[in-house]
Amino acid sequence: MWAAFDATVAEPLRNAGIGYAVAMGNHDASSLRGSGGAFLFERERRAAAAYWSAQRPDLEYHDDSGYPFDHSFTAHGLFVVVLDASSALVSAGQRSWLAAELASESARDAAARIVIGHLPLVPISHGRDTPGEFVHNAEALAAVLQAGAVDLYVSGHHAAYYPGRLGEVELLFAGGVGGRRLLGSDAAPRSTVTVVDVSFQEVSDATPGAAFTYTTFDLATMAVVDPLELPASV
Repeated sequence: MWAAFDATVAEPLRNAGIGYAVAMGNHDASSLRGSGGAFLFERERRAAAAYWSAQRPDLEYHDDSGYPFDHSFTAHGLFVVVLDASSALVSAGQRSWLAAELASESARDAAARIVIGHLPLVPISHGRDTPGEFVHNAEALAAVLQAGAVDLYVSGHHAAYYPGRLGEVELLFAGGVGGRRLLGSDAAPRSTVTVVDVSFQEVSDATPGAAFTYTTFDLATMAVVDPLELPASV
């Protein structure tokens, strides 16, 4: 799998000089554990770690001790944390590490703080609205995000595009291939990809800030998705 990924995705990006980062999903290296506490997909996690150690993106890492699973880096004035939310369990240890990263000087000085996980905090699509398909004890993780002044949490897994908010934290459910229907919506599901533009600005107290603009494409037609087509809430 990783050889195919390298040939079709990573190598063309490297050759084009396009930077990228990695966040694990449940089909890549799931963090799901068995009753004894061991990773059920330990072999897959070893394979992922071996590949990404050999093909490590050239980033300005802040903490890479848990790479390629939990790690953080800075880029273009942004502080980015990749959280291993490849299963519903985000442990208390992970939350403590995340809180420490968000309290760091690099995070505080950044124009924006972005956390990228795979499973979302709340369900938004049919077939993904049962326990195990979103973060367990999401309230505890959301509290860490809010206390750490996180500007954006990006998730996948639910294969439905939706920008929203949970408390003070902006959420981007990034969609993806194999689209699923949004909860509470009769609209047909669609596969999408979203481009995020970041604009930097000075906020009222003369500290740096950032705003996010989403342009989302329907992969079947490449038409831009009109935000007014989305339900006001899910």
